[in-house]
Formats: sequence, C-alpha cells, structure tokens
Amino acid sequence: MTVDRFIVDVSNHSAGRPTAPIFPANTVLSTVPLQLSYIAPITLGGNEPALEVLLDAGAPDVWVDSVFCTGTNCNGHNKYHPGPKFVNLSIKDTEIYGGGGPDETFITWRVNDSVTFGDITIPTTTLGAAVRIGPDQSYDGNFGIAKAYYAQCSYSNIYPNFVENMYLQGIIKNPVIAFYQLDGSESVPSGVVSQASIGGLDANKFTGQVDWIPMGPQFMWTNPTSTRWVQASPSATVQDATEEFNHPAITFDTGDPGLLGLPHDDWVTLMSLLGAEGPDSNGNYLIPWESTMTWNFYGSQMRNYTFNLADTTTDNGSGFCNPSANDAGDTTNWITGAPFLHQYYIAFHYAANLMGFATRNLGASAAHSSPYFS
Repeated sequence: MTVDRFIVDVSNHSAGRPTAPIFPANTVLSTVPLQLSYIAPITLGGNEPALEVLLDAGAPDVWVDSVFCTGTNCNGHNKYHPGPKFVNLSIKDTEIYGGGGPDETFITWRVNDSVTFGDITIPTTTLGAAVRIGPDQSYDGNFGIAKAYYAQCSYSNIYPNFVENMYLQGIIKNPVIAFYQLDGSESVPSGVVSQASIGGLDANKFTGQVDWIPMGPQFMWTNPTSTRWVQASPSATVQDATEEFNHPAITFDTGDPGLLGLPHDDWVTLMSLLGAEGPDSNGNYLIPWESTMTWNFYGSQMRNYTFNLADTTTDNGSGFCNPSANDAGDTTNWITGAPFLHQYYIAFHYAANLMGFATRNLGASAAHSSPYFS
C-alpha cells in the first residue's frame, strides 16, 4: 500500500491544470466485452477458451489459474495452457492475503507468453502462472493494470503489464486502457453493453469532455490531492472539509468492490462532520440518509464528483442509514472502488500519468465503437 505523505506535494493545482493527451488520427482500438465488474476475456498462449480475468487497477502483477495448479481451489476454472512462445522465467512470486494461512496464499511462477485482447495479440509479455490460488475465486485470474514501467518510483519486484508492453512494442498507438462499465441499473438500448478498450478512447462511449486528473508517481493510480466537501442533507450547509482530513491521497481501484474506504482517523472525522449516530457497541455508525460527498481532483475540466454516502435501503425509520463507505483501518490512502468508478467512462493513460473521467453515453450509438481523435 502506498503512503500518501510521500506524494502530497506532487500536484500543485495552482500551477495549472493538466493538459489533455493527444490521440492521433492513426489511433486504433481493440475492444472486449466486460462482465460486472471489470472482468474481461483474455486469450493466453493462443489457446482457447479465453480466461475471464479481473482487470485490476489496484495490482501491479498477474496471476492466472494454470495447468500447473492442481489443488482443489484450482478446480472449475478455465486454465492457462502454455503456448508456442512460452518461456519460464524461473521467478516465484508469493502473495499473502488475510491472515496468511495456506488458503490465503497465492503462488505463481513468472512466464512469458502471448496475450490476445480482442483482435490484437502481443507475442510476449510477462504473467504469473499459478501453482496455488486461494478459495472461492469467481474468475480465472487477476490481471494487474497498475503502473509498472511508467511508475515514477523505483520498484524492484514488479514487471510491465500487457498494456505497457503493447505500447513499448509498437502494437498500440497510445498506452491507454479504458472502461465503459454498466451495472444493470441503467436503461440502455439493445446492443449497448459493457466494454473495455485498449489503444485509445472510444468516442461512442462518452459525451462531453474528458476530465483528465493528475496521478502520483507510484504504481497505484492515486490522485495526490483534492478538494472534499460533505453535506448531511440538501438543506444543510455544504462543508469544505478538505483540511479536516489527515490523508489527502485517493486511490482508484477497479478491483475493490467497495464505494469508499477511509483510514480510521479520517473515518471518525467524517462521521463527526455528518452528525452520525454512534458508534454502537460494535463500532458502527448511522448517518443521515441524504448524506453526500463531493470531490474535485483539479483535473483538466475542474469537474466536481458528487455521490451518496448512505445505504438508503437500511433506513432505521428516523432518516438514518448504514454508511456505504467504510472504515478501512490503518490504510494510508482513501480508496474508491467499482461502485464509484462504474458511474463514469474511465481511462488510464500510462505515459501521461493521467486518469480520465467522462459522462457515459447511454444512447444507441454506444452499441458501436469508434476511436477518439484529438
């Protein structure tokens, strides 16, 4: 996990807003359909069937279920079979989650092989072929899309991801991956589906201008500083709470199913600002049902992003609800996940070190793809 104090001075918004990246006229897109949330079919080694993998902005590395994984946790998945370009790099990686027991340990061997995304293939890129995975995995692998080659800090144990490598090898014109994610609540015409694209932006998937927001230098997609307002109800005073919080950085993570996780001290501050009830004996709070938060990331469009903080399905009858956000304990950054991100068309631009947000196009034209030029 990154430490926000390391990057707090990266973006001085008084120095000017970011400049939108250029997308040349020879930009070509490759697209794949998405499941909820951010799960896409990717073909490895040229072998079918494709693996359904999470495109995870919060991870720098890759694990995929493979023919080398024989434990019971590996059953029921599509598996990676080495292709003609397979090379074993003889590097073992171990990731430990939760309490660190055997069922929470992932072990992979780094290999090089081909990866196909839509209609384009990179002949060789690095991934982790799993020999052990944890239980209850609902997909076949986790493809990290955090920055590696384009991280501006030195990391000794991460490798460029397939998007970075496609650009470095001249396969795509722009080092960009973008997402048009629907959650099922939208009313969209027939043929409009969730989609991921690499190589640029899909002009048919968004309306208006893209707000390009600055990122910090580390591998996570983290905005170093923003303005933060909170409001307990439409009739309450809008509070600029930016200076009330101790942790200025916000990390965007497609692999996180939560709306928003806050470090414990900032969580307590937020509950106080909203006039929350609690905590009860279990440490839980209730907040006013119309509570909102608004962010401005000092992007190219200086856009505000407002979202509801309360789970209104849990109203206690007195206008108070469970928060949709959560206390993330000793984490050092705020972390926002899929429920916030899928409200927008989003893009990650590696070379520019920017993340783009735009209004999703929910009209019939979104059923087709067309590269964006600028």
